[in-house]
Amino acid sequence: MRERIGAFPINTISQFVAHASTDQYFINHLSLPLADALNLHNTYYTQYGLALEGLVRNYKIDPLEYNALVDDALALEDIIHPDPQLRRLLQDLDRGKVRLWLFTNAYINHGKRVVKLLGVDDLFDGASPKRLLIPLNS
Repeated sequence: MRERIGAFPINTISQFVAHASTDQYFINHLSLPLADALNLHNTYYTQYGLALEGLVRNYKIDPLEYNALVDDALALEDIIHPDPQLRRLLQDLDRGKVRLWLFTNAYINHGKRVVKLLGVDDLFDGASPKRLLIPLNS
């Protein structure tokens, strides 16, 4: 099992599944052997903070196709469940002083899917995928 992606430890099953799915994309769509796919994934993740960024820059990969085949294809319902403790923590914030905003380096539909599975999607005022700001209910 992979223990790290670049300098970052894999701490959860969801991280492992997501990274394994990305590795498979590198193997299938770039026709790379496993060792080369793992190395390139680590390089892009370390260099760009997101493997997809390296794929788009260097291979002209369609990010929406990638999203459909990788992030949207993950069986997150099997590994991410409502988190009442997280919900209480977010609800306890003084909303008069703080607006809750979801930041994600993935496409917005993936971020929305994750917070919905966690049972906290209704607590966010909006979301920011990459460098864009959009209302969460759009």
